[in-house]
Amino acid sequence: MSSKQMPIDEVARCRRTLLASDQEFRADWLADGDRTVVPIEEFNSFSDDPAGERIVSAHRAAGDARLLCLTTADLGPDEPSQAAVVTLDPVELDAWWEEVRPFDVVLASPDLVRATLVSVDEFALVAGPVAFVEHAVGMSVVEARKAFAVYADDMKSASRHLPALAEKYGCR
Repeated sequence: MSSKQMPIDEVARCRRTLLASDQEFRADWLADGDRTVVPIEEFNSFSDDPAGERIVSAHRAAGDARLLCLTTADLGPDEPSQAAVVTLDPVELDAWWEEVRPFDVVLASPDLVRATLVSVDEFALVAGPVAFVEHAVGMSVVEARKAFAVYADDMKSASRHLPALAEKYGCR
């Protein structure tokens, strides 16, 4: 795998900047860059899943050559794979992700302008400038929110948290 471990202090800074919790971005990070966030249906791969492939394509279109890849929670000093700078290659991203499953992860541009949070709870959040988000989700923000509302309703018996998530992100 073509990656480089991130220094602990840099990992902590990225988590503090981006995350309000293990499964949500900070409101001030979103507001600071006039970023949009859209929840999407879960996906399992950056190389074999259309949703993951679109996210890679959107980062590439934005000029990213590498991504900061980290678990949303600190897994402790015995888990060196929990944070790495990974080449923007779907296979490389999948290899890193496989090392840290089943934890929630965030993948961000090196400048922390664009990010995707992948939850183990059947959803992901794509955040950044509107053009990036729309490229990453393959549709307009309005269409993506409607699509997530349908997904949340379809999954509500198995994943009771999804309708509330849809509500939180303006999908209803």
